[in-house]
Amino acid sequence: MDTPPDIVFRHLPEGLAGHYDHKTREIVLDPRHPRRTVRPTVVHEMVHHNLDHMPVHCAASNTAREIMVESMASRYLICFSALLDAYMTFDSIEDMAEHLEVDLGAIYARFGSLTALEQTILAACGRHCKNMWAQRESAVHHVHQIAA
Repeated sequence: MDTPPDIVFRHLPEGLAGHYDHKTREIVLDPRHPRRTVRPTVVHEMVHHNLDHMPVHCAASNTAREIMVESMASRYLICFSALLDAYMTFDSIEDMAEHLEVDLGAIYARFGSLTALEQTILAACGRHCKNMWAQRESAVHHVHQIAA
């Protein structure tokens, strides 16, 4: 079994939370980033490590690989039941990300990697539960008006 990479902290260029260095087999993280960014970055870079990715010099191939890795990392970070719960509970992607302790990129990647069954469940349960919640809120509001 392959040994896990070392994790080291260094200041990186602006906007870069981390990267996997295949030569040193290290995950390099910028300590200035918040936990919600670092956690998905570690998982993303672990996927690169586990797949033994080497640098790619073709932009199209690199983009395709990054999309695949981000999809795999987001599925690891956000199980479907947690995503469904956050979807039904919160009204914004930002609130969902905060609740799930991930960055927006992980949320968007997870939505992008939904299976057909997950999409159906999310659409059916999400719509049904949000409608039920709206009806409940309306009824509670109506009761409060009567009581007042």
